[in-house]
This record gives sequence, C-alpha cells and structure tokens, in this order.
Amino acid sequence: MSRLDEYERIVGRHVIEDLHRVAMRLEGKSVTHVNSTAI
Repeated sequence: MSRLDEYERIVGRHVIEDLHRVAMRLEGKSVTHVNSTAI
C-alpha cells in the first residue's frame, strides 16, 4: 500500500485511481517545482 492509498477513505477510490493514472504518465520523467514568491 502506498502512502497515497491511505487517503482513500477521505477522498474516495476514484480520486486515488486518477492520481495513480497521472503518476504513471510521469514515471521516468523529472518534475521541477518553481516558486516565484518574493522573500
């Protein structure tokens, strides 16, 4: 069980399945988070 699956009872199985589908499309790719908030 992934940590994401622990949220199933809160958000519902369909949401978790959608997130797993998106994650599969990103597998092997690099994702960069860019934050432009001024300090």
